[in-house]
Amino acid sequence: MVKDRPVLRTAQGFSIIEVLITIVIFSIGFLAMNSLQIASVNSNSSSQRLSTLSSWTADRIEQLLGMDYDTELVESGVADGAAGLDDVGAGVADGFDTSPDGAIELSWNIADDEPMAGTKTIRIIVRKVMGPGQGTQLTMNYVRMEPI
Repeated sequence: MVKDRPVLRTAQGFSIIEVLITIVIFSIGFLAMNSLQIASVNSNSSSQRLSTLSSWTADRIEQLLGMDYDTELVESGVADGAAGLDDVGAGVADGFDTSPDGAIELSWNIADDEPMAGTKTIRIIVRKVMGPGQGTQLTMNYVRMEPI
């Protein structure tokens, strides 16, 4: 007599629970990568705006520093010295310019004998306006000494 031996079956494949847990883990990972990608795009956009503003500022300061020290740099007729260094906008700032597309506003203000006699403080304020209440602003200060 031959006795039937029990046949051992090896389990193959994955259970439905294992598959669902794997899908959940991968979904969380993909969502995290998506949020990192969005943050990266926003940072790159912000960096590009600051680079543009910085280029505009450097160009204007080169023009202003290239002029003679005694050249009148106040275009608006409002020369209010150190008190007006933060003025922004046409008719308020000592000088004002916009980009051809109107998206970038550049204001500059000059204060004579500030921070000490024989110097001029030049403050450039560049703003990129992207909508009501939105935008980026970059401010740079330069001190120019009177030539001896």
